[in-house]
Amino acid sequence: MASSPHRLFWLFFIGLFLYRLLVIIYGDVPVDVEEAYYLSWTANLDWGYYSKPPLLPFVLAWATIVFGYNAAVIKIISLLLFSFSTVGVFFVSRAIYGEKVAYWAATAFLSLPAVGLLSVFISTDSLLLLAWSFALFSFVQAEKTNDKVWWVALGVFGGLGMLSKYSFALLPIGIFLYLLASESRRRLLLSSGLWFALLIACLIWAPNVFWLIEHDWITLIHTRDISGVDASRWSFKLLIEFLASQVAVIGPIFSIGFLILIFKKSSSRDAVFLFTSLPLFLAISLQSAQSEANANWAMPAYVGLMPFLTSKLMNLNVRVLVAAVILNLLFSAGIYHYHFLARSFDIEMKKGNDPFHRQMGWDSLVEKINQRIYPYPYANLLSPDRKILAYMNFYSPSKSRVLYGWSPSGNISSQYALVNRLNNVRTGAWIFISASEIKPEISKFERVKFIGMVDQYVYSNKSLTYYLYLVENFKGY
Repeated sequence: MASSPHRLFWLFFIGLFLYRLLVIIYGDVPVDVEEAYYLSWTANLDWGYYSKPPLLPFVLAWATIVFGYNAAVIKIISLLLFSFSTVGVFFVSRAIYGEKVAYWAATAFLSLPAVGLLSVFISTDSLLLLAWSFALFSFVQAEKTNDKVWWVALGVFGGLGMLSKYSFALLPIGIFLYLLASESRRRLLLSSGLWFALLIACLIWAPNVFWLIEHDWITLIHTRDISGVDASRWSFKLLIEFLASQVAVIGPIFSIGFLILIFKKSSSRDAVFLFTSLPLFLAISLQSAQSEANANWAMPAYVGLMPFLTSKLMNLNVRVLVAAVILNLLFSAGIYHYHFLARSFDIEMKKGNDPFHRQMGWDSLVEKINQRIYPYPYANLLSPDRKILAYMNFYSPSKSRVLYGWSPSGNISSQYALVNRLNNVRTGAWIFISASEIKPEISKFERVKFIGMVDQYVYSNKSLTYYLYLVENFKGY
């Protein structure tokens, strides 16, 4: 007979999954530009992309072929991936701390505000956390048993992790440091299983590496550029802002618990979680001191830190753990239903108080643009702004209109400019969509016709404005 904690956890797990599923299907969660952007990549499946490795577009291509091309499908894929990641957290927690801690660790992880939000928005983090959690579990099992099956599993999940997001590389670095830190564990550095796992991971990642070589390492260069790692400045203010953002990622009670417990003496069982989590967290923290870092960049660290933190809180006071979970769930629910709550309390939504302000208004804008460009079905789409191209492709998918990125500097700035280059076409017609009037660009085409300006009201302090031109026969940058 199943134990009571077992039944309670799975009731919580399934209940929360169904609730978030209803939020996706019937709620008011808009499509994010990154979701629309990644989905557009499925039209050109390849072993690499301008800003990310290739695994997510392959998953999205499969999902949309099987289940259809709509917002609910891609968001449900994210919900499923985060649910499976939670199972991975449960497995690795049970392997280290036992079943009771594992149930609470998985519950705590599932309750994190960042997990709640990312569960309804597809991103590379969805696959990254899945690969990270099961790679960590495979390593723990391999260290315990030295069974080839677990070394193979580590290699497979390691390869998939590198095909998901390059920050996964911090996990093998953490594993190496973990093994190096103890004399009893150093023997595994000479284990054939470990190196076999590394070989499998490299073979799985290899097609992407060959693509990177062929495209002059463009994805890694983009990753370096957005991270600002070559910047010479150091900003204590930016570091504090990033660390403060982690309160929103894991919730206030878990944040306080983490600050208190991370400096307390840890046990030998904690080592694998600390060594595999802190390198990523510290690397992102250091990077944030040079340039702005997104709060979610440190998310994989919590695959290990949440079991560690949960085990400590259980020893102190389980009520604190329960309170942290409840507070996090209420916070996530408040985000999900923010528009409903704002209407109920007669709060005027503005750019500064709507958590979904980035995603609002684009569907109506695309509809207006389509009405203006309807007389030109032969023209492809061209813009320096990947946002409008992504949303045009999502809200009005058309195989007849190819997406081109405008990059006069010669530097490729989006997937659209990488795949469809104007210099390779020259002859043809495009709808040039720009957030400002085009003046120097006019001389680059033989003929230019102003179609009109489209404006979409979003809030009293925000509107979306784009200028539309019909341009023909590109003369070169």
